[in-house]
Amino acid sequence: MFVEEIKNGIMTEFSNPKELEQTVSVTDLYPYGKTVKPPFVAIGLLNNSTVAKYETFTQETICSMPLQITVYSGQITVNKKTLNKADSVNYLTQKIISWINKNRTNLSDVKSIRRISVSSIQPLENIGANVYTQTLRYDILAQPK
Repeated sequence: MFVEEIKNGIMTEFSNPKELEQTVSVTDLYPYGKTVKPPFVAIGLLNNSTVAKYETFTQETICSMPLQITVYSGQITVNKKTLNKADSVNYLTQKIISWINKNRTNLSDVKSIRRISVSSIQPLENIGANVYTQTLRYDILAQPK
């Protein structure tokens, strides 16, 4: 399924960085008992519903599967330059957006993918100002198998 393809693609994007000195882990969204150890990216579906205009009496032909990607980071070093926390989150977010834009037509079962929001960068409340976060949401129409 495309969610695993996106996770694996982003993991690969961050595992072979020429400029990034830190390891960025990629995990499921809202994993139970997960300790926030930045930098990391959490990815998961928010919903899976039918789309009325693509539904027939006998079958669902296209479904709506919104995807959320949340980036967590403290300071990272890029090209031997240390970025502040907000710039670090922004750097990682932009790498993800770029990867999705380059690979959007190659994702299995995806008929349409559209970025619907990118949140503002903000400190993670329960950890304080040491970790900042930003959330991306995509509206994806997919064809179920």
